Amino acid sequence: MPGPALPLLQQADHRRHPTPPRPRRHNAYVLPQRTPHHAGPAESQRSRPERQQPFRWPAIKEPAASAAWSLAPLDDDPDYERLDRLVEGVEQGLASCVHPQGTLFALDWQHTSYRFTPHEVDGPGQPAWPLSPYPDGDYYIFLSEDFRMGSFGHPWEQSICLFDEEFLDAVSTEVDKVLGPPIRRSGRAVDPA
Repeated sequence: MPGPALPLLQQADHRRHPTPPRPRRHNAYVLPQRTPHHAGPAESQRSRPERQQPFRWPAIKEPAASAAWSLAPLDDDPDYERLDRLVEGVEQGLASCVHPQGTLFALDWQHTSYRFTPHEVDGPGQPAWPLSPYPDGDYYIFLSEDFRMGSFGHPWEQSICLFDEEFLDAVSTEVDKVLGPPIRRSGRAVDPA
């Protein structure tokens, strides 16, 4: 359904150096969200991650089917190769868990958030993903419409939490190769043994 004129989209620079924003071609599949999304069914309310007090880590109550990794291994990645592999793997995993016309929310704390169809971005002539899963100074959150699947990038803890069993099955092997073993599973610290 046509809406008001939308601003040009910019892809968040997931690398650790500033670059000028690139103008993005507007596409009906990437829509800025001007108001918060409210879940309808009570099940969606119960299954979504819950916010905790902002001074405590993690900043969400990590769901039972979740794993969180430290992003510290990316500090020694001068050519951003591991960072690019991480971003690509998470984006592909999110897309693989959403049906072809399904949408995701991309939330950037205190900035424009988006609702988009992951199968309609990042191809020839298509816009890029509206945000990166890498938390570059802000919380970056991707959520499925029912809040059951997604990622939560924590900028101060320098971690990324991925949740939903199907999503974890799709991406955890590659994420382990890039970042090493998780620091938490189901919200509980993992013994580094």
